[in-house]
Amino acid sequence: MNRTRAALRPSELSTATFPRFRDALIAAEAAGATHALRTYPGLSRVPLPRPRARLTKAFDAVVAARRCGRRLGAELPDRAALGRLCALGHGVTGPDGRGPAPSAGNLQPIELYVLVLCDGWLARSAYHYDRAAHALADLAVPLERAALEGEVPSLAQVEGGALLFLLVGDTRAVAAKYGDRAPRFLLLEAGHVMQSLALAAASVDLGLVPIGGFLEAPLAARLRLPAYDAVLYAALAGASRG
Repeated sequence: MNRTRAALRPSELSTATFPRFRDALIAAEAAGATHALRTYPGLSRVPLPRPRARLTKAFDAVVAARRCGRRLGAELPDRAALGRLCALGHGVTGPDGRGPAPSAGNLQPIELYVLVLCDGWLARSAYHYDRAAHALADLAVPLERAALEGEVPSLAQVEGGALLFLLVGDTRAVAAKYGDRAPRFLLLEAGHVMQSLALAAASVDLGLVPIGGFLEAPLAARLRLPAYDAVLYAALAGASRG
């Protein structure tokens, strides 16, 4: 058995283990397993404009336009573009915190952090996207791309880029409900959110390059994340240059 297959094996279900998994889900739902949307009270906030209904590109055109180009502009997207990207990529679009991406048990454990790598209307800092308020909470973490490349070595593979998105998973409620399969659900959900962000970026003519080569622990320390958080996915964004 190869190492990747072996790593997945402990969380596999079988006819013998599924009843226990099912019963744990039933018990968690009866107990009202929920997860509150994260917010950072007391921090400076930058409100984002809500996207207005408009005639947009047809969905098939957006899908066809989505590419991972290796050359991105270094200019910060304007407020309207970033607001639309966050809202359509990971905003609240329904009751109970529901958003564009599927969420197992509607626990909504994925948090979006936005790292600004250039000068513009947003200060160079790390921000948390407050989904309920549709605003960015400034974590007051000064950033320089050169230093960040030590924590995200794969940045060196892409020229330019104005924003680094980080998807972070809150493991608590997912682990309580799904047990050993929680890591699978977190990674699946991070993939759903990243695809939504990628398509939202394409709809506003931005390039977005998902990145898997990063150092989880230093990034978590930079953002001062709690111990139960896991850094799951990253993406560099900017105007597409090919």
